[in-house]
Amino acid sequence: MNIKKQISLDQASVDMTLGDDVRDTYGHCLLSAGEVLTRTLLDSLQKRGITNIIIVLEQELSSEEITAYRETYVEKLEHRFRQQQLDMNMQSLKNIILDYRLDVFE
Repeated sequence: MNIKKQISLDQASVDMTLGDDVRDTYGHCLLSAGEVLTRTLLDSLQKRGITNIIIVLEQELSSEEITAYRETYVEKLEHRFRQQQLDMNMQSLKNIILDYRLDVFE
């Protein structure tokens, strides 16, 4: 399973994969998600003042850990949609998001 994690640029190393686009303070995309970091790219990010990036970590999880992640995500989504209990469109949206996000754990 792949997990995205935010780390400081100082913690980044060559061959790590970006989990999200890296943008400057103006919103310009410097590097795209999926890009594999090289020494040159890391140096360039540092020169541009980037302090944090999101990387992808491949992690083997036990069935208990997967169950815990699923339950945590369901709880968070339920909380976000808690004021929309009577809105059928919002409940449909919640279910679509839930199906999409939990598909990662299949």
